[in-house]
Amino acid sequence: MKSYSVLLLFFCCTLVYGQEYSDAYLASKSYDYLSLLYSLKIKDTLTAKKIARTTISKAKETTDYTHIGMGYEQLARVSRKEEALIFLDSCVHYSVNSSHRDYPANGYLYKSYLQFYDGTYLESLQSAILGYQSAKKKRNEEQQVVALNTISAINRLWGNYQKSLETDFLTFKLIKDTQTEEGLNNYFNTLKNIGANYVQLKQPDDALHYYNIGIEKAMAVNDSIAYYDFVSKTAAPLLLKNRLRSAKDSLLKGDAYRAFFDARYPRYYTINLGKYHITSGDKSRGVQLLKQIDETYEKDSVIQPELPEVYELLLTHYKDNNDTKKQLEYLYKLNEISTIIAKRKDNIKAETNNGYFIPKLVEDKEEEITNLKTLNENWSKKIWWIIGLLGLTIIGLFYYMERQQTYKKRFERLRSVQQTPLAKLKHESQKTDISSEIIDAVLKQLTIFQEKQNFRNKELTLNKVAKSFDTNSTYLSKIINLKKDKNFSQYINELRVDFAINELNINPKFRKYTIKAIAEESGFKSGESFSKAFYKKFKIYPSYYLKQLDK
Repeated sequence: MKSYSVLLLFFCCTLVYGQEYSDAYLASKSYDYLSLLYSLKIKDTLTAKKIARTTISKAKETTDYTHIGMGYEQLARVSRKEEALIFLDSCVHYSVNSSHRDYPANGYLYKSYLQFYDGTYLESLQSAILGYQSAKKKRNEEQQVVALNTISAINRLWGNYQKSLETDFLTFKLIKDTQTEEGLNNYFNTLKNIGANYVQLKQPDDALHYYNIGIEKAMAVNDSIAYYDFVSKTAAPLLLKNRLRSAKDSLLKGDAYRAFFDARYPRYYTINLGKYHITSGDKSRGVQLLKQIDETYEKDSVIQPELPEVYELLLTHYKDNNDTKKQLEYLYKLNEISTIIAKRKDNIKAETNNGYFIPKLVEDKEEEITNLKTLNENWSKKIWWIIGLLGLTIIGLFYYMERQQTYKKRFERLRSVQQTPLAKLKHESQKTDISSEIIDAVLKQLTIFQEKQNFRNKELTLNKVAKSFDTNSTYLSKIINLKKDKNFSQYINELRVDFAINELNINPKFRKYTIKAIAEESGFKSGESFSKAFYKKFKIYPSYYLKQLDK
């Protein structure tokens, strides 16, 4: 300790009298001296880089892989992200077999940090897992906690609170017996994360259990700030349990210490107090508080994860009050914020399948990364399936709309015809082996047959009709084919659907019949045969025609 103080005193003196650091000067110094000088000069990027490169050069001369790794880590910390990631790869490469307890995990974890804030979450996860493996091998619990916190945070990014919870419990296991100040802070933060995850999972009793553990621990170590922080946090699960008075008391007790809490606390307080007032009946006060969150966003445009919940609550309030204008305003804001947040999660969604993402670590890192790649491939396939189905749905929708327009035009054309004429005869002279006298007699009988609506008899056959006409079925069939340009069955069905359409157009009582009843009244044996014949002639179904008539 005494020698370290002497070194520090000597070092400070050199800072007073020496403004420039030559290569020879730096090369003559020890690694401890260079490390201390780097820490003091870190804001002077050029000097800091020079010190780091000196450390690397000195270490390479003696094949000191640990200090080579340290030097590359130092370079990374004063370089742009793109360069920093390359330097960190070198840090890991050289220090991978180092006996130092901090390496190569330092390289992995700083790399994970940079990747996380760059939005490359799969890469960040992979680096965090590698850092965790290294830290676990060296029994470096502080680094393990850092790695687990990163993995938990990635899970929380898309609301996978169950997976985040599992990772937080791994962290809790590591630090629950810690006695250091830093360890105690990690302990409190992990308890708060566990409680918050349980709140999001709608398990208020579990959330209260871990918040109360935090309260008891804070009392045991006389940490009043942590105590009131946990008291305030209990408000959220108490609101879920509808214990409104207790929730309000917790918020007000904790709020007395708000100056000591983190930057997220004011939003937490305002949202939960707003929810309290809305639930307890003072909706105007609750809405006023929630609007403060909205106003803060309007002012600084910083997206917060609570905004969608805020807009949903405001939207529900104005919907209950039939305020269409405000509903539209907050619906627009909800959609806007949700879109922005969704875009921020694109990197995660593109790399991992929501609901399958890893938070639980396995000992074999290669197995973990392979699982991620498999999930990524599966998710990509699902995206293409979804795009394909969406395309088919859109095509189907256009087809449906176009068909409905066609049906509507056909309906209007049919509706404009008040009385469908009797089946027309062909007047062209055609060759036949039947005498003209027989043809005229049969045609006269067919005219009477149509006028008397004898075609409505469901038991009609060609033979029966021919017998009633005092002719044979061969002559009748040939004459109908010759003069009506259709066979007997087609001729009868057309007469029946003409009757049906006429009745539907002029007879309101007929429109109230079912399809089956209309079919029977028209002479068909079933609703299905009627529908087919109706569509064959008019190109719309009788059910559609009836619906349009009702309108």
